[in-house]
Amino acid sequence: LKVSLEEKHRVADLHLNITNLGAALNVLTAMITPALLLSATGTYILSTSNRLARIVDRIRSLTAHVEELGMDAAAALRDERIEQYRSEIKMQAKRLRMIQNALTLLYFAAVMFVCTSIAIGVVSTVSLRFYWVPVAFGIAGACLMLVASVLLAVSVSIITCTLLYSVMKSVMAVLILVVSVATSTVVVPTLSAVTESPGTGDAEAGMVLDGLTIWLPPLTA
Repeated sequence: LKVSLEEKHRVADLHLNITNLGAALNVLTAMITPALLLSATGTYILSTSNRLARIVDRIRSLTAHVEELGMDAAAALRDERIEQYRSEIKMQAKRLRMIQNALTLLYFAAVMFVCTSIAIGVVSTVSLRFYWVPVAFGIAGACLMLVASVLLAVSVSIITCTLLYSVMKSVMAVLILVVSVATSTVVVPTLSAVTESPGTGDAEAGMVLDGLTIWLPPLTA
């Protein structure tokens, strides 16, 4: 008898909480709240998709350069240039994987925020004692956005550090070359090749410093 009374009490609790227009508007207002986070996630998804497309285009361009150099056996500094392109392809592929993971997390975050809005509507409409469900969905979506943001920040730092390192190596190589020309002595141990441009007779120097290839204009006396 006691169990049957408890079951009747539970059944009696399951009723609609919306009894007038004001209550309905309050529920709709609460359901719209996660739309702010959903809008931010959509902006993240759009920018990340554009970045992903640019990386894919860059990898395709580098691959085409490698194929062209592979078919041109007489190209100046062929091996060094191929090695440089391959190292950049590896770096871009690493960024590509990170951005793919970030994009997947952002899509899951969008799903969590949609589930948050639905859970708010259901819990507010029906007298169920699961008020923690919308909060759990919201926290899960925010955590996914946090992880995706960290991945995007790391991918940006990778390309920034790579560019700064390349610029520093370029500056060092140019300074070494200037000193070598000014003193009329060869002090550049990494001067890898001096080739003659076909059809012009001009000498075109190519210098490699720690894997970075620099093409220099023809040197005149």
